[in-house]
Amino acid sequence: MNKGIAEGMMDIALLTANSNQLRFIISYNLESKTYYLSLGLIITSLILQITVGFGLIYKNYNTKKKRNHRTSKTKQFLVSLIFMITVINVLAAAFTTTDKLSN
Repeated sequence: MNKGIAEGMMDIALLTANSNQLRFIISYNLESKTYYLSLGLIITSLILQITVGFGLIYKNYNTKKKRNHRTSKTKQFLVSLIFMITVINVLAAAFTTTDKLSN
């Protein structure tokens, strides 16, 4: 039970951080060379995070119904999505520039 609560809090923290990063890019980085790349990466990350949220609900439903094969496939799919989210967030952080803020 505690593991699920901790994972949920981490998901909310990442969703909040990405939303804040999206606001930052839209507000301050309009003239950046990497604006569209950063914007696309963050939006993709947000969409994947929402998909993972629904996937976790689906996994929980299958676990309660004791559908072990579906639960196993869903877990594998969710792990793949979480890996993709991690890579996308690293790339988004790398491409988000603040060079225009110093002017």
